Amino acid sequence: MSDALQELLAKVEAGEASTMRFEDCGFDGWAELAYHGSLDAARALHEAHLSHHYAQLHMWPMPEMTRVDIGGGHVGRDAIPARAWLIAILRAMIEQRGEPK
Repeated sequence: MSDALQELLAKVEAGEASTMRFEDCGFDGWAELAYHGSLDAARALHEAHLSHHYAQLHMWPMPEMTRVDIGGGHVGRDAIPARAWLIAILRAMIEQRGEPK
């Protein structure tokens, strides 16, 4: 699973994630919906997979980019706000599993 999450993060950041990539990591539909822009799905994914330590969300719209900081040094950047949140969530999940950033 460790390599699968790292590979998924790389694909999400590149805008090249596929349904199979999400399934390989054991995600239900929330992750893929967040990838395609659903903030509700990103919130549901966040609540399902991260402890209360990551409860605070900060979003900063930037020129052609959104930066999402969910705490603990986990930041995501993307033109699609929900995808930026997904990136931050994946980074936090990778760290929770003890994998290198």
